[in-house]
Amino acid sequence: MLRLLRLLRSPSLLIAFNGALLSLGVVLYARTRSQIVLAQTADSFLDVGSMLILLFCARVAARPRDEDHPFGHHRAEPIGALVTAILAGVLCVEVVQSAVLKWLGGETPSLDVPTLVWVASKLLYKLLLWWGLALEHGLRSPSWRALLVDARNDVAIASTSLLGAALARQGLGFLDSLLSIPAALYVGFSGVRLARDNLRYLMGESPPAQILEELRARVQSTVATSTLRSLRAQYLGASLFVEATILVDSGRSAVEAHDVSLDVAEALRSHPLVGEVFVHVDTGLGKDGT
Repeated sequence: MLRLLRLLRSPSLLIAFNGALLSLGVVLYARTRSQIVLAQTADSFLDVGSMLILLFCARVAARPRDEDHPFGHHRAEPIGALVTAILAGVLCVEVVQSAVLKWLGGETPSLDVPTLVWVASKLLYKLLLWWGLALEHGLRSPSWRALLVDARNDVAIASTSLLGAALARQGLGFLDSLLSIPAALYVGFSGVRLARDNLRYLMGESPPAQILEELRARVQSTVATSTLRSLRAQYLGASLFVEATILVDSGRSAVEAHDVSLDVAEALRSHPLVGEVFVHVDTGLGKDGT
């Protein structure tokens, strides 16, 4: 079972399965004109589109630095995320507008058993994905957290959609339009959250205070370091650019001071979020550390 859950996180399988759900959703919407089906199809479209965009941008970001990009191509990933966020916003507006018009027009969808099976299949898949991610306690990357939250929210939305589809088959057709709106709004909310999280990468925002403290602790734990004068960090894409200034004993030789800077740089680079490091060395401490 654990092997199956890990397999479900494969990017290729994620794209293939969401692509199949998307194709079936298009067919079912053409047959039923259900707003719940439309909202879930939009969500599958967003899943496929975002995976393709982010995989492409991840490949670009992994390219080595060159003359035109001396710090690498790390900003490619947040740019791809912003494109995905814009796509989510457009889908949200379109689905909500369609749902409201269908509700005001009193249109009743023709929901059948294949529709319920399709929504139930999507719910089961998201449950398994959520479970598989939750079992991997060792994974704590931003991508893992984003995927875990997305899978958890998709479970809630798919459950609502399944309930709405079941009630619509019992004669409560108006619920098809009303219950599709939360699903569409969730797609839009996901886009806003994605844009907010990735704008800080593009704008060079400073990391949270907890990460800064972790970086300071790594520098201060370096045996050869006398004093940490200052430490600054900002996002350069999804990784951090860190600049540290340290003070060393004025009695140390240039070679010794250089070795200290190398030790500090190595300590900072050992942090999983750090990409680039610059260490400045100032002399001026006496033997008593003042």
